[in-house]
Amino acid sequence: MKSLEQLGRVCKGFYACTRDPDIWKLACLRVWGVNCGSAVQWNGSWRLMYIKRPHLLFVGVYISKTSYVRQGEKNLDMCYRPFHLVEYYRYMRFFIDGTVVVHTSADEPVTAIARLKLKQSGNSSVSVGRYRLSGDQVIIAIHKTVTADSHNQSRSRWAKSPPSPIMEQDFHMELQISGTGHRRHHNQLTWIHYAVNTTYRSSGQTVCSQFDLSNQFPPLYFSVVKSFSNNATAPLE
Repeated sequence: MKSLEQLGRVCKGFYACTRDPDIWKLACLRVWGVNCGSAVQWNGSWRLMYIKRPHLLFVGVYISKTSYVRQGEKNLDMCYRPFHLVEYYRYMRFFIDGTVVVHTSADEPVTAIARLKLKQSGNSSVSVGRYRLSGDQVIIAIHKTVTADSHNQSRSRWAKSPPSPIMEQDFHMELQISGTGHRRHHNQLTWIHYAVNTTYRSSGQTVCSQFDLSNQFPPLYFSVVKSFSNNATAPLE
């Protein structure tokens, strides 16, 4: 929709075309679906509704960077103990059909973003789930099956039998959508809730864990990825 706004600046004819209410209504329906409602609250303008109402951005990735200091092992002379600065990134890419791809890695964006192009990935650090919008919040649910193969990397590459699952994990995340400026709408995601339920296959026991949303969970900021806009994921019907 950003390119549509840019097209409207070319001439009066394109401006009139890009202000067609039907185009903006279709865009709103694609984002909010059955929960779209009407544009009465936005002075009857579907365009204003799309611009102002909190929603996710799709032609790019939400990224956060976390840094912390970890204490190392003591030296042999016991007089020196090193400290390590640990840095890692958290990536989230949302698709219009309700799919979300989440990736946590020490790799910088120039390397890691390539793993988020598709909705499926063979990388164990890339998780695929579903999301839904609720007001100005996005709620994410991800289910993962942890196998002996992924849990123990020493498994022989010659093993032909499929790896057996050892645990099931259900991740639940809630983040608030906001903007960081007059022209920067919906480009920030702030953590509200993050929990995981782990069920062990051997015992059937389920352990519920809720993360403390401290400094290790900073807000994620949207970064445009031009290659994501080369191909549309679905037609605007």
